[in-house]
Amino acid sequence: MATATLERPVTELRIVTKAMPSWIPALLAALAIVLVLPLWVVRYPPILDYPNHLARWFVLAHIHDPHYRFDQLYSADWKPYPYILLDVLAVAMQRVVGIYLVGKLVLTACVLSVPLSAWYFLRRANPENQYFALFAALIAYNPQFLMGSLQNELSTSICFLMLGLWITYTDHPTVKRWLALTIVVTVLYLTHLIGFAVAGIIVTAFAMLSRKSFKVIASSWAAFFPGFVLYAYSQHNLPHKAPLIIHYESISERIRGLAFPLRGYTRALDALAVAVLCVIVVWAFTRDRGTRQTRCWAGTAAILVALYFVVPTGIGSGGYVNFRILLFAFIVALAGIPKFTRREWVTTAAAALVVARCIDVSYHFELAQPQMRQLQAAISVVPSESRVLAVEAASNSDQSMFLRPIHVYAYGIVDRGWLTPSLFHLDGVQPIRVRSDIYCPNVFCGPLNDSEPDWQRVNQDYQIVWIYGSSEYLPDIERLGTRVFTDGKVSIYRMAGS
Repeated sequence: MATATLERPVTELRIVTKAMPSWIPALLAALAIVLVLPLWVVRYPPILDYPNHLARWFVLAHIHDPHYRFDQLYSADWKPYPYILLDVLAVAMQRVVGIYLVGKLVLTACVLSVPLSAWYFLRRANPENQYFALFAALIAYNPQFLMGSLQNELSTSICFLMLGLWITYTDHPTVKRWLALTIVVTVLYLTHLIGFAVAGIIVTAFAMLSRKSFKVIASSWAAFFPGFVLYAYSQHNLPHKAPLIIHYESISERIRGLAFPLRGYTRALDALAVAVLCVIVVWAFTRDRGTRQTRCWAGTAAILVALYFVVPTGIGSGGYVNFRILLFAFIVALAGIPKFTRREWVTTAAAALVVARCIDVSYHFELAQPQMRQLQAAISVVPSESRVLAVEAASNSDQSMFLRPIHVYAYGIVDRGWLTPSLFHLDGVQPIRVRSDIYCPNVFCGPLNDSEPDWQRVNQDYQIVWIYGSSEYLPDIERLGTRVFTDGKVSIYRMAGS
C-alpha cells in the first residue's frame, strides 16, 4: 500500500503529460514574452529599489577599477550572507555584458522564474493542477517586486524548485537526490533569509500533515543544516546592532492585506483577479473534496496564512515581513485545489488576467518615463566622481509607493561615478561597506530622513546634495550651498564647505 501511494504522483504525471493539448506550449511561450515585455519596452523600469541594486552591483564589479574612485568610499565584504546570490551573479555577468543589460536580465529572470518554478512544483505536488501555474504568472509583478525586493522574488522561485525536488526525494529517497536537495536549499539561503525559513516551515508542515516517517523528516531538516552554519558564520563578529524595533499591523489591516500577492497598480484589475480565483476555488471545492494529498497542501497553505497573522509586519530595518509569506502561501494553495474539470475556463481566465496585468504594468512603466528622463537630465549636471548625499522626506509624496523614484540618483553612480553612501550596505546583508568617517544622517545614509540632518557635517563631507520631493530642508541647504539645478521636484545644491 505504501509503495502504491509513493508511486501515485509519478503515474498521474505521466497521464497528465500525455493528455496535455498541443497548443499549451505555444500559449506558454506567448505568455512568457508578454510577461517580460514591460521590462524591455522602457529604458528605466520604475521599480523602487532597482537603481540602488544596479549601482551596488556596478560598484562591486569596478571597486578597484582605476577609471573610478570607488575604493575611496567603498570596500567589498564577500561573506556567505543571506541575500548575496544576486550580487554574485550580477558581478559575474558584468564580465560579459554591460550593467544595464545585466539589470534587465536579472529582472527578466525574476519575473519568468515565478511561473516556471510554480509549474515545476505543481507537476510534482498535484499534476492535475499544473496549469494553475498560469496564476503564478499573475503574481510575478507583486508589490514586493515592484518595490524592488528582487531577492525576495527569486527566493520564491528557488523555494518551489526546492519543493519539487523535495517531493521527488521523499517519494524515492537516494543520496544523490538528498545532495541535490541540500545544494538547492543552500542556494535558497544565499538568496533570501525569509524564503529559506518559509521553505523549512512548508517542508515541516506538509511532512507532518501527510504523516511522513521520522527518517524522511529528519533527513529533510538535515538539508537545511549547511544554511544554518553559513548564517551563523556570516553573522559572527558583526558590529553591535541597535535593539530591534518590531511593528504590528491591526487585524483589520491584515485581513485587507490577504490580497497582497495580487495587488498591482489598478484596484479594479486586482479585484477582478481575486473574484475569478474565489469563483474557481469555490466551484472546485463544491464539486470535489480532493485527494488526501491536496488536502495536505491546502492545510499547509492555511498554516502559512495563520503565520501571516502572527508574524510582525516590520522587524528592525526589514518591512513587509509577514506579507512576503503570502506569496509562498498563494502558490502552495494552488496545489491544494481539488481537481477542476473545466481546464479550458481556468486557462483562458488566467491567460486573460496575465495579459491584462502586463498591459497595466506596461502602461504605468511608460507613464513614469518622462519623470525618469527628467531625473536623468538632473544627474548629467553633477560633475563626475562627486561626493553626493541623496535626501528625500519619507512623508512628503503624494505618489504611489510603487512609482516613487526615490533611488534614481543611484544612476549617477553608474553613469557619472558618483561617491554616495546611500547604497544599501547593511552589515550582514549586503557585501559592500562604506567608509565609517563619512557622515550619514541615518542607518541607510539616506535617501529617507525622519529627523533633521547635521547640516554642518553635510557641508563638510559632501560636494553635492540631491533633494527630491522635499521642501522642508531647503532653508538650511540654501544657507550653506548654492543651487545649481532645479526642475520639478528635484533640486541640486553645491555645498560651500567641500
